Amino acid sequence: MRSLSLNKRPTFRIGRLIGLIFLFQTILFILVYIFFFNSLIKFINNLPGTRHLDDQDRNITEIIESRGFQQRTHFVQSKNGYIIQLIQIINPFVKDRSVLRPIFLQHGLEMSGSTWLLARDGSLDENGDYYEIIDDERIESIGSCLGFVLASKNYDVWLGNLRGNTYSANHTNYKSTDDLDSNYWSFSIDEMIEEDLPAIIDFVLERTNSSTLAYVGHSQGSFIMLGLLSTKPIYSTRIKPFIAISPVFYLTKVDTLLGLFTSSIPGWFLRKIPTRFPLFPKFFRFYSSLCENVMFKKLCVLVMYWAFGSNSEVNFDDRIGVQMGHLMAGSSSWNIAQYLQIIANGGTPQFLDLGDENLNLQRYGHKETLFYDASRINSSNIALIHSTGDSFNIPADVQRLKEVLSVELIDDYMINDTDFNHLDLVWSNRTGELVNERVLNILDLTL
Repeated sequence: MRSLSLNKRPTFRIGRLIGLIFLFQTILFILVYIFFFNSLIKFINNLPGTRHLDDQDRNITEIIESRGFQQRTHFVQSKNGYIIQLIQIINPFVKDRSVLRPIFLQHGLEMSGSTWLLARDGSLDENGDYYEIIDDERIESIGSCLGFVLASKNYDVWLGNLRGNTYSANHTNYKSTDDLDSNYWSFSIDEMIEEDLPAIIDFVLERTNSSTLAYVGHSQGSFIMLGLLSTKPIYSTRIKPFIAISPVFYLTKVDTLLGLFTSSIPGWFLRKIPTRFPLFPKFFRFYSSLCENVMFKKLCVLVMYWAFGSNSEVNFDDRIGVQMGHLMAGSSSWNIAQYLQIIANGGTPQFLDLGDENLNLQRYGHKETLFYDASRINSSNIALIHSTGDSFNIPADVQRLKEVLSVELIDDYMINDTDFNHLDLVWSNRTGELVNERVLNILDLTL
């Protein structure tokens, strides 16, 4: 298939135009949301040419059980009251779970634990082997849904959900149901690194009676582990290995129209009143329903290309509606603001700057901006998996990370395919052969 090209960077005016379109779209959606939302969804689902897949309506536990696995839900409380939900995949064919090796899968920005389950449909067979299905045909190659692949290969799989998303939306004192409650939404990546991830790791190690935990992170899931290893080196002895898929850390630019539009949002605006981001999440339910209709699918593929730079028609096949329905699981506007600051300040990973020296002093004990220093990481169990086509984690930024790291990597695997982008690393029909097979090999090396 002929690929589109985004070699020429759009002008800032295009970003402004996209911003106006987004504003108009938001106003229109508010009106639809208030008066017609449920009726509109039903109308779209009944249109000729709509192929509705059940996974779009399923939550994580329902997806797991639909494949023949079982699940167990756990809740971890961070020290400031946020409740993080973890979901464990249980293979019913495994009788002695004490022999399983624990592994934790952490999703990226605005996503959830469903990241590792949605690339294809599939099932456990009568022998306890997991297989995937395309066009009603059983596929014998390694599956693209890493969570299920690992659960059928003697791993005790735990799925993370970052604070503020659909599954980790509880707090001991505040309510995330109020999208504008600044008490709840006053968090950034820093709290995930400082508070959530250590609590999660310690919890899983205790529950599994293990001394080490294998960790796979995608995008922000990689960022928070790199941040943790650079600030709390003790976790280098507990994480073995750390497999960073699209290891976002240094971030000089995002080469898509979505990145251009997002960078046009003033950082002070996102910092001023912390809220849920994005607001009106049900819009994506509406949009994902459109993507299931043959008349709108081409538009959805084009939007995905604009947003993520991926040749989605090849890599997402007919599941684009499902995947769009599970995107935008929720986070804080401070999370987005922090990434924008990193880009604006030359790409070096930094703590969130609140834009006021007194506020920074109150929050960090320092007036000046603090930075994460990857050279302080002392782990010898890190592997990188990345793609030349990843517009959110461009090769130059990955190279910069490798140059700053003072440790030898156990693997540095670059997928040389400009059509294989940020989301393709977890959601493509080719994720099994290009990513998951490598993950299994790395895990075998670190037994």
